[in-house]
Amino acid sequence: MTYTKKDMANDIVNLLRGEFSDFLKNEAMEKILWAATERRESDSKKAKYRKCKYWSKEALFEAYSVDSIDKVINNTSYNGDKGLRHEHVIPKAAMKKCFKEWANDKSLNEHDLRNKILNVLNLAVACVITKGQADTLDGEYKNAMPNRREDISNPDNTWARYEIFNYTIYEVTWEKMGRYLVIAKLNKS
Repeated sequence: MTYTKKDMANDIVNLLRGEFSDFLKNEAMEKILWAATERRESDSKKAKYRKCKYWSKEALFEAYSVDSIDKVINNTSYNGDKGLRHEHVIPKAAMKKCFKEWANDKSLNEHDLRNKILNVLNLAVACVITKGQADTLDGEYKNAMPNRREDISNPDNTWARYEIFNYTIYEVTWEKMGRYLVIAKLNKS
């Protein structure tokens, strides 16, 4: 059974508008937001790193021990996930804060609240970056978006933290080559 972003939005609405402790709400939302950014295959294996759709140039270089993007394509010499981070492009804390504010807004009916949350969940993606890049992001924007880019429901703001630091991000297409996963195509995002 697939756990869709629509299912996640329904669960978040029921959770935040339900009679649950703040502890349970926070714990459950944490799990849901992780699930929103981990690609899951039909065999239900999580894909926290390999098969992740977005990667920084530096993370690709580190993962494949190369010094140019051309050397990444069709490379089967993946070195593992050491030194890499699965990073939420929109911080989980920013999503939780926003969802709680919306849930407390009594002018929003459940349908509208669900749609607002689903809109954000559809923008919620992960990007594999290096530990150094993660430390830089966390130093400035661990739990929030940059000033004047706080509206997480606006698609123009999704990559705002990455834009500030001029990270080069690639959209990765993964293909199976024998028993290896390789990067078949890179599109600069």
